[in-house]
Amino acid sequence: MKNTIRRGLCLLLLLAMTAAMAACGPKNTNTDADEKTMVYAVEAGSAGEDVAKEKGWTVNSVQDQAAALMEVAAGTSDAAVIDLLMAGAMIGPDTSYPNLTYTDSLTHTIIPRKMEKVEDYLAHTEMDAAEIITREEALLDIMTGKVNQKTRHNIRNDNISNTILDENNLTIRPCTMDEIRHIKKFLGKESEHKLKNAFYVKNIVTEACFYDYCSKNQISDKDIHYLYHGSRNENWWNILIQGLSLRPKKSVVRTGAMFGHGLYFAPRAKKSIGYTSLNGSNWAGGSSSTGFLAVYKVAYKNPFNVYRHTPEYKLFTKENVHRLGADAIFASKDQGMLVNDEVVVYDDKQATIRYLIELA
Repeated sequence: MKNTIRRGLCLLLLLAMTAAMAACGPKNTNTDADEKTMVYAVEAGSAGEDVAKEKGWTVNSVQDQAAALMEVAAGTSDAAVIDLLMAGAMIGPDTSYPNLTYTDSLTHTIIPRKMEKVEDYLAHTEMDAAEIITREEALLDIMTGKVNQKTRHNIRNDNISNTILDENNLTIRPCTMDEIRHIKKFLGKESEHKLKNAFYVKNIVTEACFYDYCSKNQISDKDIHYLYHGSRNENWWNILIQGLSLRPKKSVVRTGAMFGHGLYFAPRAKKSIGYTSLNGSNWAGGSSSTGFLAVYKVAYKNPFNVYRHTPEYKLFTKENVHRLGADAIFASKDQGMLVNDEVVVYDDKQATIRYLIELA
């Protein structure tokens, strides 16, 4: 094991639901045998700290995730528990910690799930049923992402140069100072103080689909818009590796889906922050000290402008929006229908991620 990292493990916590493990040194490092004697550096108050304590591990609580990695590098901790995004940007070849590499993954118990009150999981109205379907589909997405990730890892584990990002067709790096300045500018004074970290993200698969859509539909650079999308912490790893996806149309009308079966974005960060896990988020009921907000490239050139809502708008699909001669809905706040503008597209190839912002 290389001397630059005295005791070579880095445990990566994936947001709130799943975790991935990375290690420096040989592929055959035995982590199971060492768990009880190791010291884990964790960010104080984080989900990673909670997991480590649940497992009965000895923890060294530090200020943030960067400090946790420094503890491992200094040899004062055996491992660091950090989120997968930070790991993708900071460990492996050509990073600050080239001697740490991804080795394995672990998952919090999802099934069976813990239910303090089973009553909270039951439908009492038709609208409750719609919310439950949305919640359970999100859970299935998370599980699908984990299965796909494990499958890709097993297929490619003969190549020791593969990182977890390589396996999932992802490029993630910390944003440059210029990128951060632009992000802060567009977050605006009302939200820029929430910025904790920012990452450049590229999904090779969704990016290729996006530009294929642009080519086939004569979308030029001026028709590519940078918009916000918020989601709960536990959803993000699957979103990163799978992309935002539209399922086949369901018969149940979803709460919050004012404009039907589409992907929803906002020009204003404050709107999308309301859908994150951040404490106080109004739509998601967030209670976490951190949340994640993405900036997406969204392609459209012929939006159908909506100023007043009518019930039939909840039935919008790709087909009937196209019959209007449109490739998106622009829902305007100008006449009081909404507090913030919204943009809805109806083809998942119309969007690809560019930045992921960690909020605190």
